[in-house]
Amino acid sequence: MKFIYIIFFATLNLLIFSHLTKKIKLSLNTKMVLVALSTIFAICHFINIFSSVITNEVFYILLLFSISLYIFHYGRNIAVWFTTKLNNNTKDELLFKWFNFWINYVMYILIFVFQIATLIDY
Repeated sequence: MKFIYIIFFATLNLLIFSHLTKKIKLSLNTKMVLVALSTIFAICHFINIFSSVITNEVFYILLLFSISLYIFHYGRNIAVWFTTKLNNNTKDELLFKWFNFWINYVMYILIFVFQIATLIDY
């Protein structure tokens, strides 16, 4: 059953990744199906159909980690704007490319690894 939770969080993170970074192009039908399945799964979790595989508290925490990807995305934009203003509108392209790589890829991987580790350990 934990495998289904891992698939749920992988799907959720993929939807967030495709929405924020536009690196993966999902068709509208695919997005709608994934959103519908994720919503149904979350409702089934809260109705307790899965007989409490994980508690609601742990589920909320893992959801908050997925939602924190939005904070990292928009926080990156604020950090880039602030850095540009401090440097008199000059951009350090290498620094921004590295920073974008870190936020666009590494944070998604780290959060997903944390979610998997939490689900396996629980």
